[in-house]
Amino acid sequence: MDTAFQRPKASRDFAELLDTTSYTPLPDDWLIGVTDVVDSTSAIARGHYKDVNFAGASAIAALGNAFGNFDFPFVFRGDGAAFAFDPGARDTAIGVLRRGPCARSTAARPQNRLDGSQGHTRGWE
Repeated sequence: MDTAFQRPKASRDFAELLDTTSYTPLPDDWLIGVTDVVDSTSAIARGHYKDVNFAGASAIAALGNAFGNFDFPFVFRGDGAAFAFDPGARDTAIGVLRRGPCARSTAARPQNRLDGSQGHTRGWE
């Protein structure tokens, strides 16, 4: 992984996070990924918020484990995540995300959903 994001400056002042001049742009060739838990709103309404959070955070955990560190920019957003990584990690990231607990595959196949039902998804490339 590129070392550009290994040690970002820590801040104790929330207002500093709103200052866009303190941010470093991603390198032009980096890739951005976004995950989303399908039908999370109704799962949360049925009391499955812990399952939604687990599924949402699983992509970050899986990527960090596969990369051997968590030195890449990411954000957990409750029912999914957004992250960025250098192009050298592309194959690793795709492989990990395809095997994840809520992964989509290239061919439509049954997926376990948070409500216990089976559904079909399509995705990735």
